[in-house]
Amino acid sequence: LAIPFAFLGVAATAQITITQADIAPLYSVLRQVQDTIPAVSPGSAGTNQTWAMTGLNTHVVDTLTFTLPQFTPFGPQIPGCNFAVIQTSPVASATYIYLNNNASALEIAGQAADPFGLGSPFAVAFSNPETVAAFAMNYGDTLIDNARGDGQFPLGFDPGIGFVIDSVRVHTSITKNGSVDGWGSLTTPLGTYNTLRLNVLRKQIDTIDIYAFGT
Repeated sequence: LAIPFAFLGVAATAQITITQADIAPLYSVLRQVQDTIPAVSPGSAGTNQTWAMTGLNTHVVDTLTFTLPQFTPFGPQIPGCNFAVIQTSPVASATYIYLNNNASALEIAGQAADPFGLGSPFAVAFSNPETVAAFAMNYGDTLIDNARGDGQFPLGFDPGIGFVIDSVRVHTSITKNGSVDGWGSLTTPLGTYNTLRLNVLRKQIDTIDIYAFGT
């Protein structure tokens, strides 16, 4: 399940700070471009850095539409969210990301997607939301987080494995450990931007339970 970071944007100078006000507004539409075989270096950490990434290429373009949860199919299944992002891609079915955007943090409250390619997305609600950014975010800040999500959906047919699966449960566990280790100027094919660099080690474990043959 993709977690886009493209909706974090800021216009500032030295000693950059990102707050709730820097999140993309409701009803905006952004493009998230992926270079699937990047040949650029992430560069160095520290202050007043210059990061050159003009060598990035456009291989996949996702569309991110920002809206309210009630205008999406799975909003009622994700409690505690006030913001939703619909991510569409030419190589995958739509993903719905449900967030809580408040003065202290931007958090993922749940997601809905079709990771098995069955043609029917299902939702995973986070009992412990995942922090994308803690506000206000400044150089030197740390980001340590543990998140948990669970979802269940009926299947009722043979997905091509030789027997019928009644239903599926998905459990997601996420740990994050990172820091804002640099600030400076980032140049991409689209221009040059004042930037905070968030360096995070993110570990996600997905466990899938299937109910078949009465067990």
